[in-house]
Amino acid sequence: MVDEHAKTLMFAALPLFTDISPQLLQGTRLSVPTARGRYLLIVTLQGGKGRIDLERPKADFVVE
Repeated sequence: MVDEHAKTLMFAALPLFTDISPQLLQGTRLSVPTARGRYLLIVTLQGGKGRIDLERPKADFVVE
């Protein structure tokens, strides 16, 4: 998660699940910053060799 000044507020790696069960859901809860401003949540997927395969903005939000 980054703020409107491109300052990183949170960087976290989620655990990798190898079970391909359709009932398996993966998620995490994020605490919304209390300071007013614009924020962006970016999701990055990395391959087995640590190479970034996909990096994409996932949510853009404002705290008023």
